[in-house]
Amino acid sequence: MFRFHSCVGVLAAMLIFSKIVVGQASLTITGVIEDGSGATIAGAKVSLIRQDTNEIKKSTSGEDGTFSLNDVSQGDYVLKVEMKGFEAYQKSVSVGSQTWKPLKITLKIEAAKEQVNVNADSADELSTSDSDAATTRGALHHHRWSRRELDRSAGLGDQKN
Repeated sequence: MFRFHSCVGVLAAMLIFSKIVVGQASLTITGVIEDGSGATIAGAKVSLIRQDTNEIKKSTSGEDGTFSLNDVSQGDYVLKVEMKGFEAYQKSVSVGSQTWKPLKITLKIEAAKEQVNVNADSADELSTSDSDAATTRGALHHHRWSRRELDRSAGLGDQKN
């Protein structure tokens, strides 16, 4: 009878232990990273941060834009994707025992943040004030041309009317 109870005890322990192991099964999360046109993005940094422990799983997207995060246990996470020239992607995800379909993550192109300043030396400045424009017009019309000077410059010589 002692043997029977021992066998039942061992079987019960194995059954309980197997449920604990199955309950803590880890998953693999996969996906592809694309831009707005559907082109894949290689070299994007993918992070999965567990909210209760701050444990981080990391991956980098391959040449075909795919990534894989292995040994992910059940829990609540924040998924982050970062790539230079694109806005950072962030999403809360809850990992349970469900089967995960490959994720499709679309990154948006980052808005330009560059500012260009143009400075001119004071010697090169161009004035557009009315008084300067009037001075320029006056300089052009300062010399009144006579009919004789115009004819001479045109090669007509001194012609009398």
